[in-house]
Amino acid sequence: MRDIVINCRKVYEVGSLYKNKSDEINIIENNLKKISDNIKSAWSGADSHNFIESFEAHIYELENLKNYLEGNSKLLKNNALEHNQSNNKYASRLERRNYNG
Repeated sequence: MRDIVINCRKVYEVGSLYKNKSDEINIIENNLKKISDNIKSAWSGADSHNFIESFEAHIYELENLKNYLEGNSKLLKNNALEHNQSNNKYASRLERRNYNG
């Protein structure tokens, strides 16, 4: 069986990228909420109500995407850190073993 080797830095960077994208989606979501509020004050009637309900449902879906990205960001970053610590401990044990002979 072969050891699994990962590039911890790359995994951590992907986790950071996911977090950045989540933050971008949060900004977009907030801007869309402001637009929704402006539409409510500028347009009234049955058509407005139906449009706003549909528009806000789409905004809500961004919340799911944002949560997905944040969750995977934490998972990737934590696993990269834990894997890196494990690699360092293993390397340290090997060095001690080789040093002690």
